[in-house]
Amino acid sequence: MALHDRARLLPLAVLAATALVYATGLGNGFVWIDHSEIAGATKVVTSWSELWRTFVTADNGAGYHRPVYDLIHTLDRALWGLDPLGFHLSSLALHVVNTGLFMAVLRRAGHGAGLAALGGMLFGLHPLHSAVAGLVHAKADLFGLCCGLLTVLCAQRLAAAGGARRGATFAFGVAAATLGMLTKELVFLLPVGIAAGSIAPSRRTLRPFATALLLAAAAVGALHVAATASIERVQSPLGLTERLATFQAVYLDGLSLLTWPARLTLADTVTRFAARPPWERVAISAGFVACVWAQFAAARRWPSLRVWIVTYNAALLPVAQLVPTLHFRADRYFYVSGLAVAGAVTEAVRLAGRAQLAGERARRLAAAVAVLVALAYGARILARLPKFHDDVTLFTHELAGTPDYLEGLSHLGRARERGGDLRGAERCYRACLAPDPARVSYVDRDAVVVNLTQNLLVQGRSTEALALAEAADAHLRSAAHRAELRYNRAVAAYNLGHDADAVPLLAEYRALHPDDPVCAFLLGMAAARCGQRDVARAALRAYLDSGHPDPARRAAAAAAWDRL
Repeated sequence: MALHDRARLLPLAVLAATALVYATGLGNGFVWIDHSEIAGATKVVTSWSELWRTFVTADNGAGYHRPVYDLIHTLDRALWGLDPLGFHLSSLALHVVNTGLFMAVLRRAGHGAGLAALGGMLFGLHPLHSAVAGLVHAKADLFGLCCGLLTVLCAQRLAAAGGARRGATFAFGVAAATLGMLTKELVFLLPVGIAAGSIAPSRRTLRPFATALLLAAAAVGALHVAATASIERVQSPLGLTERLATFQAVYLDGLSLLTWPARLTLADTVTRFAARPPWERVAISAGFVACVWAQFAAARRWPSLRVWIVTYNAALLPVAQLVPTLHFRADRYFYVSGLAVAGAVTEAVRLAGRAQLAGERARRLAAAVAVLVALAYGARILARLPKFHDDVTLFTHELAGTPDYLEGLSHLGRARERGGDLRGAERCYRACLAPDPARVSYVDRDAVVVNLTQNLLVQGRSTEALALAEAADAHLRSAAHRAELRYNRAVAAYNLGHDADAVPLLAEYRALHPDDPVCAFLLGMAAARCGQRDVARAALRAYLDSGHPDPARRAAAAAAWDRL
């Protein structure tokens, strides 16, 4: 077979290797927030009215609005039910497709088949992406990038058309970008980038396309703003200045992981910049400045690297995480940045070849090195993917490397709770509430307090649950979590016979959740026992009419109703 023919097979070999390596994770289950989003159906559309609400409202603490992401989960659940295999299969397919699209982008940019395969290998087989491929709820990254790459391919085709009308390509590119922006906020950077590129005289044929993309971005952006207007956003414990300083270490850490992915972790915990020793602060700042200077120098010396340098840096500052999560550090945040690094390396190899810096022997050595890197990457992925099998396996492993990974502790607690280990879950929750002040993690402490009080109630320790709820009530920042905590406080008071204390709390919760039958039952019984007949009759009637399938509670409610 001719060398030219073998080179054409290289991209297919990259796709096959990517599929085979990541296919080893198809036997994994749901982990982390997969349980709530898929099994709990919080990100699954179940009716036409809910479909409308998905597009016009958002319900989370991070400011996200990703309606197409919900539709992807809805399609997966319609196809696979609650079988994790199908969800992981669609994630694998999207990652393989993204690898193929990236190689197509490189080919259209003038790279040969061998260089395109090199870029595809560096992206598709990078161990850092095992988190995105292994977590079902990372599909926003997978599908968002897929849409972005399709848009870039359309832009490349339109630019090459030289003014010829390509209505289908134009419409498809705008549609892909719109879907991407409705899936992941990072895709908003794409219209801006294409518009900036269209300013050059050689790219003037892209100006109508860029204008359409900007109009689509403005429309989707307005929808995002309206949908997230009422969200209680999570606030950072750090001021902006310290966030920027702390982000320097995260930036350097990301570069090290993309060049030498030995220490992979989901943990987002970082050390405050001000809490580091002086010499370490100086070293981090000097390293950060050196990296920035090197990128400016490279962009000035080799203009073809600029697109990858800009993409890398822009991908680290997505719209939804600029504030307050500027210092987030976790593998799953480097998916697009990994693509930019692969593109930059590929372009650097092409530039070296043009400069005739490599003879035939050097090219063969480079090919051998590429094969060794691919084998090392594949082995690293094969070692890591089994850790995503279940929550206990995943978070036990993560906490072994980062013991103060508070979000990991929280989710390990939930996993142990689901397995019936209430005491083990309690230990995890309490550890979450006693963090190191020098370290920062975006664990939802309000949710942990709610989960701990619920855990104590299930254990029958109502006195402790009541004391904890009373102490924490004034400190919770989230109104939604405060309502849940006050409900747990009411249940504890009810269990202890403090009916007069329980009634106003239960009435408050029922006003927010009028269709909750258990709350109606507790309110009715507590009100009946402390002589509030009207409140008791209304609540018990609502409970009996709800058809709640609990024979013991229905019998108790009916007996209380008769006494009234």
